Order: sequence, then structure tokens, then C-alpha cells
Amino acid sequence: MSEAVIVGGGLAGGAAAIQLARASHGVHLLERECEPVDKICGEFLSIEAQRALDRLGIDLDRLGASRIGTLLCEKILVERSHPEQGFRACLGIVRLVKSFGRERVEAACSRALDIEARTFGSVKSILDNGLDRLPSVRSAAGQPIDHPNIRGPDITTEGDESAATSYPRTADQHGLRRHGAGVRRIGE
Repeated sequence: MSEAVIVGGGLAGGAAAIQLARASHGVHLLERECEPVDKICGEFLSIEAQRALDRLGIDLDRLGASRIGTLLCEKILVERSHPEQGFRACLGIVRLVKSFGRERVEAACSRALDIEARTFGSVKSILDNGLDRLPSVRSAAGQPIDHPNIRGPDITTEGDESAATSYPRTADQHGLRRHGAGVRRIGE
């Protein structure tokens, strides 16, 4: 039986030790620190890392890991040009759990996805303003907005043929002309 020495008990070292031990090799895993160290990969696991740990048979839920904003973080990581920016944003989102609680952060991540605001600042703003406690934007999306100042493209003024053919109309079509910072009727 061969033996291996692995230096570093992080994700890669731990994964290598597991694989070698399962293949009946003796493994010595050396780690410099006795206590956990605060670093990005210690608090945030990317989707790829979660899948790799799952393939190794490590149950993150049983170990007490919290899946926070998984879909949001996946989109953040894909959209950023530099991975470090995405990791920092996701780490910030995960750390919000300490201040706001898991349920509120999950609701804020869901709302951020709904409104396509995929940043740490957006999630924090949603939480700070209590928008995570409001009904989902998605649930209201199919219902028309009832407000006197809003009209749809299918609504026309009776007898006004130009409204139906040129919606939305420009200021000139309404008989208005821009003048400096204000608007006035043509001919005034």
C-alpha cells in the first residue's frame, strides 16, 4: 500500500485526501492552521465547488452549510469579468445573514433576480428598505397596473385617429413645442 502526504487541507487538499483514501492509499493531510481561517472560500462555495463536494459524498446541508442566494450568486459569477469581483459580491451577500437572517436574505436574493439587480449593493438596499417583505414582483407581473396616468398601446382617445397610429406620440404631435426648460403650446 502506498502512502501520500498532502500539504494543505483546503478544498483541493481535502478532496485529494478523500479520493486517495477511497482508493485504499494511506493519506497524511497537513494543515498549517489548527483553527478555521476567515477567507472567501471558507465562507462562500461556488456552485462548481458545491457540485464537486457533492460528487465526493460530502453533505453540505448535514454539515450546517447555508445555501444563500444560490441562483443569484451563480449569475453574479458568470456575469463578472473578473472572478474575484463575483466572489466578493457573493461573500458579502452570505455575510448579510448575520445581520438580517437567512429567510430575509433569501427573499432579497429572489427579489434581486426578479428585478435583474444582481449586485451586493442591490441586495443590501432591498434588505435595508424592507422590500424583501413585500409580495414578489413576479406575482404581480401578470396583472395590469391600475393608475389614471398609465394607458396601454391599445387605448385611444375617441375620434383621435393619430393616437392609434402613432402611439406614443411626440410633443410636436400633441401640439406642443419644447422651449428652453419648459413646454408650451404651438402658437402661444
